[in-house]
Amino acid sequence: MGTTVGAGATLGLANGITLGENLALSGTGVGDLGALRSMTGNNTYTGLIALNAGSSITADAGSTLTLFHTSGTTSVIANTQNVVFGGEGTILVNSTINISTGTVTKTGGGTLILNGANPY
Repeated sequence: MGTTVGAGATLGLANGITLGENLALSGTGVGDLGALRSMTGNNTYTGLIALNAGSSITADAGSTLTLFHTSGTTSVIANTQNVVFGGEGTILVNSTINISTGTVTKTGGGTLILNGANPY
């Protein structure tokens, strides 16, 4: 089943955590700081991230967020919503983003690296 992060909520990752369950995201999170947010350390998310609404994924300064799906052939981010990657840290997307008519936007001074077979 997995975890659902509703509008106005944030799933914050810190101190080298790795999570692998499916995740449903909606919105930009608490204080617009990300519905999925890497706060400190090197954090990894290996489950499918379904965008139920336009959503933001962020990494704070000094932190790294790595996203990939463990199946290797499945998209890490899916549905037809927009996704914004932001913050001052580093975000690595090591699997495909498959959001069809959705858009990918990068904000903030951090680094976004798309390593999967992404059309963006």
